[in-house]
Order: sequence, then structure tokens, then C-alpha cells
Amino acid sequence: MMTKGRLKNVSMSQLYEPDFKLVFESVPGLYLILSPDFTIVAVSDAYLDATMTKRDKILGRNIFHVFPDNPDDPAATGVHNLRASLNHVLENALPHAMAVQKYDIRRPDGSFEERFWSPVNKPIFNGKKEVSYILHRVEDVTEFMWLKNEELKQTKISENLKDRVEEMDVEIFKRAQEIQEINRRLSESEQQIQTIFDSAPDAIVTIDQEGKIRKWNPMAETLFGWKLQEVTGKLLSDTIIPHRYREAHKKGLETFFKTGEGPVLNKTIEIHALKKNNIEFDIALRISPAFVNNKYLFIGFIRDITDRKKAEEKFKALLDSAPDAMVVVNSKGEIVLINIQTEKIFGYNRDELLGQKVEVLIPDRYTDKHLHHREGFFTSARMRNMGAGLQLFGKKKDGTEFPVEISLSPLATEEGLLVSAAIRDIAEKKQMEDQIREANINLEKKVLMRTAELESKNKELEQFAYVASHDLREPLTTTSGFIELFRKKYTGNLDQDADKMLDYILLANERMKVLIQDLLDYSRIGRKTELLIRF
Repeated sequence: MMTKGRLKNVSMSQLYEPDFKLVFESVPGLYLILSPDFTIVAVSDAYLDATMTKRDKILGRNIFHVFPDNPDDPAATGVHNLRASLNHVLENALPHAMAVQKYDIRRPDGSFEERFWSPVNKPIFNGKKEVSYILHRVEDVTEFMWLKNEELKQTKISENLKDRVEEMDVEIFKRAQEIQEINRRLSESEQQIQTIFDSAPDAIVTIDQEGKIRKWNPMAETLFGWKLQEVTGKLLSDTIIPHRYREAHKKGLETFFKTGEGPVLNKTIEIHALKKNNIEFDIALRISPAFVNNKYLFIGFIRDITDRKKAEEKFKALLDSAPDAMVVVNSKGEIVLINIQTEKIFGYNRDELLGQKVEVLIPDRYTDKHLHHREGFFTSARMRNMGAGLQLFGKKKDGTEFPVEISLSPLATEEGLLVSAAIRDIAEKKQMEDQIREANINLEKKVLMRTAELESKNKELEQFAYVASHDLREPLTTTSGFIELFRKKYTGNLDQDADKMLDYILLANERMKVLIQDLLDYSRIGRKTELLIRF
């Protein structure tokens, strides 16, 4: 609101007399009167209506506080341009007409409404020819600008349409040729797909969202015994799914359409299927969803694994009959198969180990090294004994460690390379080895003691033999001497029998000398390096 004090020097002072004020406020134009600091001092009713403001809310306030730029329009320039125009009026004391401005107006709820204005700013002088106020007059040209923009758009659209029609004529001709070629290729592609579908080594079954069979290849006919025309349009659950699985199949479809997920989708599972003659058999099944023509189809790839399952059962029987713990591991280090001995040795139930990392059976201090060795084995798999020359230990469920021997063997399967580990508990063997080692040590000690005793006895025997042989030779030498003298003196004086007896006595005496000499040589074995053998 203006005060008389602020307008007492204005040349248009009568403007602010009550009658003129009412006239100003009721004029049909959109006017504001601003002080040099851009404070709003008067406003017309038409301006208030156009800007959705109230007089008591804007009088006495800065115009740019009341009418800021639209913060949602980064290209807004209304405040900047209006400020420049007002400053031009103050500096040059001349009117200034602005170009049409996009200057959005804030609604009472705080949002902004797009508006276009045509502003003119004029100076109001006091008696000293100084600018005391600025008359800000605008026209709302929003509708005109919209119409103009729309006209420009329509003109541009017409021109674009004309150009586009000409382009479309050429495009339609090219597109017709392309469609013809696409149809030809599509026909060939469909024939190729059908050929692949019909010649696939696996049974392929396609069902719709309701679970009804739509396609069924020749291998499926062979596998399940149903002809295509017999099953087309029938529920899959009424043909090849055993009764005990049918409810789960129905819930699986419902879950997929609610969540987009399914517990058996995009993974290979092993399950029982039903032939036309109601005989169940083992299959490997993989189901994948496909979105075609705004509808879902489910494609199942089925393979008969009856022979493989029988072989696996035999293999499991062989494993269970093995005296060692047998653990089969995949390339991720996950346990996929164990035998009864594994349960007995490690103290786990089968279900507790299947799917677990094999490191659960290894003491924690060896885990890091084992991971490195495991990766290396899968890189260059071959049959070998693990940890040759090293002490290996296993870990039971209760944490108890025990010594083991391990042999590794690679197994090539359809699921990829597996490794079979034969694990033997050698705790008793180690105990027996320790006992044998201790017995050998004790035996060696006894042998050493016995050897020492024998050496002592031998020395005594050597001494005895030496002394005995020496003492025996002495009287024998004397006897030999007397016999020789007796022969010289009495040979021929006695009868022939007496001479023969003397010869025998002499020979026996000489033989006795040899034996005594041998005994003497034997006694010297411990003291000499050679053994004299007499013949």
C-alpha cells in the first residue's frame, strides 16, 4: 500500500487520492506500480486475477519475491529479463518495451502454471524530474502463444507429413520387398526348426499356459508311447505325469504366473514319468519358459535315464561294499555321493554331507592348502595317491582328527568331471606300526646286549681253546716222540700185528696233532684276519 508521505512529491499525487486509487485498481489492464527498489506499491484487480494473487499478500513486497522463476524450468529467464528492463528504466529514465516473455506464475498450491507476457515498463517522475516509481504494464498472451506454437507445429507437421508421404512411398516399396524376403527366409527357418525339432535326440514337449500339450516331437512319441494327435490339446498332467506329482505341477504353474519364478525352471531335475501303458520310468527333465505372441509357452526337454539310474544303483552298491570310505566330489568341491563306510568313519548321515564342501571332512588348518590342491587336480586329473610321504588327517563330525590314506581317481560323467576319493582310516595301522617300531627298538637293544654277552663268551672260549690246545700238544708231542723211538728199536722184533698197531698209534697221534692245531687256529679267529683251513 502507498502512504501519503511516500507520494507527496509525486507529480501525479492525485493518483493516490481515494477516488483515483479506486480507478487505478479497477482499470481493465494489468498494472503494477513499483518503487525504485522494485517493491510493489499498487496493483490493479485485473493483474491480481491474472496472476492468481491477493492484494494484501503482495503489497509492500519485492516483485521478484512474489514472482520468482519456475524452479522446475531450468531454462527460465523471466526474472533476469524483467530485472534488466526495470534497471534500464531507472538508469535511462525512458520507457522500455520487452519482448514476449515466458514467465510462469505460481498457483496457490505452490505449483507453477505456464504463462506468456508482453511487458512494458514506464518511469513516473516527481517534480524534480526524477524517477520516483515505475509503471509495469503487461498483457497475458499465453493463449495467443499457444495458438501460434500450435500453428507452427501444424505447419511443420504438414510439411513433415508431405515429405514423409513421399518417403513412405519409397519405404513401402522397399518394405514390401523386404517382407517378401523375410517371409521366404521365415518359411525356410520354420522348416529348419521343424526339422531340428523332429530330429532332436531328446524328447521335446511344449505346453501352453493352461498346461495343455501343443507340440510333441517323434522322440517324445517313442519315449512315452503316445502319438502327437493323441495328446495335442490334452493336459500334460493327464498323460505323462504320475498322480503323486500332478498337484505340484499345477501349483508350479500358478506360482510362475504370480511371481515369474518356478522351483524347477531352467534347471535339470531327475523325476519319474509315465508311459502310455502306465509304466513309470526315470527321466532327466529341463523346462524353460518362452514368451510368444503375448503368451507363455513352456518347453520341456526329456531324456530316458533308466539305464543310467540302474548303473548308478550298481555303482552305489559297489561303493557301499568297498572297505574304504568313498567320497565323490564335483568340480565345485561339493560332495555328490558317499558310501556307508563314509558315514561310519566320519560320523555323519548321508543327508548331512551331500551338497556340502568336501573341506568339511578336513581339519581347518589344512583347508586353504586343500582348496589349491583340489583346483590343481581338476586341471590335470589323473589317478594318484594323495599326500605321498606326508601325514594326512581327516576330521569327524565331532571334530576328532584321525590319520588317513587317500587315493584319488577322476570320473568322466554327463554332468562333467567328478573325483572319487578312497579314504582309509589308518589309526589302527599307525598304532600297530608304532607297536612294531617299539618292539624292533626293544629287540635291537636285546640283540646288542646278547651280542655283547656272546662276544664276552667268545673271548673266554678263545682263551680256553688256546690254552687247551697248547696244553694238549705238549703231552702229544712227548707221546709221538716215544712211539717213534719204540718203532726204531723194536721194528722186526715183534710180530706183524704189533708193527701194524704201532703204525695205527702213530697215525692217530699225528691226526690228533692236526685236530689240536685246527683248534688252536680256530681260537685265533678273533685275533687274526685269515682262517687257515687244513685238509
